[in-house]
Amino acid sequence: METTKIVPVEAEKLVAETEVMATSYENYVVSSQENYADAGEVLKAIKTKAKSLDELRKSLTKPLDESKKRIMEFFKSPLDSLEQAEKTIKSAMISWHQEQERIRLAEERRLAELQRKEAEELQKKVEAELAKAASLKTDKAKEAAQARAEEAQAKIEMVNSYVPTVESKVEAVAGISKRTVWKFRVVNVNLVPREYMIPDEKFIGKMVEASKGTKPIAGIEIYSESIIVARR
Repeated sequence: METTKIVPVEAEKLVAETEVMATSYENYVVSSQENYADAGEVLKAIKTKAKSLDELRKSLTKPLDESKKRIMEFFKSPLDSLEQAEKTIKSAMISWHQEQERIRLAEERRLAELQRKEAEELQKKVEAELAKAASLKTDKAKEAAQARAEEAQAKIEMVNSYVPTVESKVEAVAGISKRTVWKFRVVNVNLVPREYMIPDEKFIGKMVEASKGTKPIAGIEIYSESIIVARR
């Protein structure tokens, strides 16, 4: 099956001429004033050829660009609506997940407080039994009080060995996952370490161009280069 040519014959011809023209100047050397003058004429011819080629390119791509623009505009509104809906749903999911996590952590804290109070009461019992054992007259009574103190101490160790943990009640949804993304905001630029700073090259370039190199900038080497400007 023969495919439709996207680039017309006129463009193919112009490109071929351009390639021949460019190749002929690959090793161009200026060795005299006459060559220098000739080079100026060549530059103008090259600029003219480039202009013609660019205009032809634009004539071919402009209709495509306009078609693409219309298609992009057609789909922009529904895509924006879907994007906003996605953000809203994700925000709602995060809010609910955070609330469930808050409830879970609050329950863990409540259980930990109960555990602390239980250990505290048992510690008081240990101290009371030990004090009682010291005041008793008979060895049998002292041993009984000491045994009760040891039993209470064992309970304290058992209570403290358990770390209250409440499992999350948020069940996973197939195809949906949650992850933590770390971000930042600059609150005081003067405190940001130097290694995290990036020079504003665009601003520096404007300052150098405006001062013509007469205004030094610490840490910056200012220099000039000569360029040839050719008109068609």
